[in-house]
Amino acid sequence: MVVYRLDRLSRNVRDIYSFLDQLRTHGVAFVSVTEGFDTTTAMGRAMLGVAAVFAQLTREMISENVRDGLLRRAEDGYFLGNPHRLHGYQFDPETRLLRLDEEQPAIIRRIFRWYREAKWGVDKIARTLNLEGVKTKRGGQWNSGTIAHILRNPIGAGRVPVKDSTVPGRHPAIISAEEFGATQELIRSRATLPPRSHQSQHLLSGLARCGKCGRRLRAHYSHYQRKSGERRQYVSYIHPRTVEVGPGACSGLSKSAAQLEQAVISAVEQLARHEDF
Repeated sequence: MVVYRLDRLSRNVRDIYSFLDQLRTHGVAFVSVTEGFDTTTAMGRAMLGVAAVFAQLTREMISENVRDGLLRRAEDGYFLGNPHRLHGYQFDPETRLLRLDEEQPAIIRRIFRWYREAKWGVDKIARTLNLEGVKTKRGGQWNSGTIAHILRNPIGAGRVPVKDSTVPGRHPAIISAEEFGATQELIRSRATLPPRSHQSQHLLSGLARCGKCGRRLRAHYSHYQRKSGERRQYVSYIHPRTVEVGPGACSGLSKSAAQLEQAVISAVEQLARHEDF
């Protein structure tokens, strides 16, 4: 096998030795055109090992220099991400800085106002923007992930993320630092609420309880079709071996999911229409 130089093959010592062992196993010779290693002698193999170490050292030093350079540039307030995915800004190739977009900043401010003042969730914000025909920066539909990213991104407040903190950026802010900080506090406060699965077909899953014993009802699919064709149910099963059932005690229940959910929906509709609500 012929290579121009050893570091063109690899800059990892382990990879080089492993590859050369495979070549020797299959009886293949290794030749470096510009370095002239003779891997058939002990001295030649030793020199090859030294060259492999320096090749790996060069790779690691280049990586460290690039990383340090990017870190210093970020600390100076330059945005280092992909500007084409950043809502509210355009990239100016002449100054190498971010500048405000013509239409997006007004949308960003509406998103923050809806979330912080109107207490809307990210799903409702995305749905409202889509119903209004507002497009994302790339001309697509809004979703909850995009809204959440905008609300958490400090770029909109005129700051640039650096490691675990942020520094003042060289670009103009869309919202004030106070509004951004208040939004982050609201996000953290909402994160303490228990998660709710949106994949279940049962509207009252984890919410409905038995009126007699207070046990939480669990969703259940019956194994056979009833006359109504309804298979979804909410059940509370009391096992006689684990719970002592006496006079007046709850013996469990089984309710049609459709009927129970419709009753709850009707009650909520009446409450929503009440003049005092």
